[in-house]
Amino acid sequence: WFLGTPLCYILPNCTYYCVTAGILLICSMVICKLLILNYPLRASSMSVKHAHIGCAAIWASVTILPVILLLNGYNDVIFNYKTYVCDYGYSATLWTWLKPILATIFLIAPNLSVVASTIYLLNRSSQGSKTRS
Repeated sequence: WFLGTPLCYILPNCTYYCVTAGILLICSMVICKLLILNYPLRASSMSVKHAHIGCAAIWASVTILPVILLLNGYNDVIFNYKTYVCDYGYSATLWTWLKPILATIFLIAPNLSVVASTIYLLNRSSQGSKTRS
């Protein structure tokens, strides 16, 4: 790889870490909107400090991914000539059952919760507009 071997090992970890953190932060933002609409009196007592603690908890929980990648094989990074990028190889036998579990926890569940809460928010807003007219 033209950027060197150390960056080839760092890139997959940073990619998985940042993408997953972004997904979870967007999910928490949508769910917080839902909570603000459902419980406006409770939401008024929330402060910026609470939001910072929630975001820090998300960033801390996502740290599990790079740690698992490093513990299961630091040298399992391969260079993919099709996409011309370094990626994790997933060659350990542990990944046969760990990959679906992590995908469900960090990718599928947050996306489903965003879709469900967005549908609920749209239904609620359409009901509110019907009562006003």
